[in-house]
Amino acid sequence: LDGKLLEIVVDYEKTDQVLDILLRQYHSNDYPYNLETTRVPHHPDHMPEHMPRGGKEHASFLWNACYYMRGGIKSVEAFKRLSKMYDNPDTRYLFDLSKAQYADPAAIDAGLKESGLGFRTAVSGQWIENAKRMMERYEGDPRKIFKDVRDYDEALDLIRNDGKGGGFKGFQHKMTSMIIYYLQDDKLIDELREFPIPVDIHVMRVSIANEMITFPTADADQDLFKPETTAVLRDLYVDYARRHGVSPIDLCNAVWLYSEALCGYQPGNITL
Repeated sequence: LDGKLLEIVVDYEKTDQVLDILLRQYHSNDYPYNLETTRVPHHPDHMPEHMPRGGKEHASFLWNACYYMRGGIKSVEAFKRLSKMYDNPDTRYLFDLSKAQYADPAAIDAGLKESGLGFRTAVSGQWIENAKRMMERYEGDPRKIFKDVRDYDEALDLIRNDGKGGGFKGFQHKMTSMIIYYLQDDKLIDELREFPIPVDIHVMRVSIANEMITFPTADADQDLFKPETTAVLRDLYVDYARRHGVSPIDLCNAVWLYSEALCGYQPGNITL
């Protein structure tokens, strides 16, 4: 950073201690996982009422939901608003990638605006271009990306935007993990035994606040949400899952839900 390397130290013993506790609470459905408000974004109550489950429509909705897994809006709220957009007969066609590829960006913009969603210019362009690529390469079905994929690296090669037309716009490491997580958790694709959980602000909060990773030379006010940090955390969570034989789905849920439920109420995180 400005010519200075960001030193990151991993504490594997602390990682085991923290994640063991969270997973134990999660599997026992103990606090905070027993709260009514502690639900994953794609919980059935947050999904479209009129969407067929278990097929291409379901997979396409989850694919489009990834555009709002970028911060700036709570994930649960994004799912609810996109569900409202799907359940509107006038905008439901936008979730059919065979039709979305020909959509007018203004129509997507208007649908997003009506549903209370932001980032409309960026999302509209990605929505249409990625629908075209999905139709050309996978017959409009996100599940087919994973037909012959054996691991995360192979999935990343197919999904990650390389800036030259390969992959999909807006998709990098985090979003690749995100779509794997959604499709796998909803039983739409076969299990990939090892993939890094999507590293976002929630995962970073838990990891840094509990000193699973530390930054000995960082300034007190330094921004630590950097590519170096997310890369270290991806490897750290894969390593933990591998050593303990833990499902990445369970690991993701345990860490993400904990932060989503509690971190906003921690005094240091409250904005007045």
